[in-house]
Amino acid sequence: MKIAFYKGKGTLVDRMIRWWQRGLYSHVEAVLAETGDGTFECASSVRGAGVRIAAVALAANEWDVLDMPADVDAVRAWFTKHAGLRYDYLGILGFVVRPVGGEPRHYFCSEAIATALGLAEPFRLDPNALADLVRDIARVERTTTA
Repeated sequence: MKIAFYKGKGTLVDRMIRWWQRGLYSHVEAVLAETGDGTFECASSVRGAGVRIAAVALAANEWDVLDMPADVDAVRAWFTKHAGLRYDYLGILGFVVRPVGGEPRHYFCSEAIATALGLAEPFRLDPNALADLVRDIARVERTTTA
């Protein structure tokens, strides 16, 4: 499957996330399918909407799309089951003030995707850390299958 990482200018909040995390990305989407009309069926958790599956335009100049060896059907099932759960604002605060933990059954974007992928301690992964992990997993996968 593919994971898309947002690097576009975005809002002030996007710029603040990138600055604080010292990274290129402020948001992430799991790409579930190409719709054929220039948009993609994507899954994530977004500010104000929470966990959802939606059509998203992934303009090449605003998104980096990485391959991830994962079961897209399992990821889709997780997002379908958890659709409507709230965004984890407290969890985001945990990146600023480490002792602050997230709220149970609330997810920020990278946390939701990491959870759907079955990764350990998904609350620790901001979009940039998840991008690094996806690159590392893909690199190991290529090495072991080559």
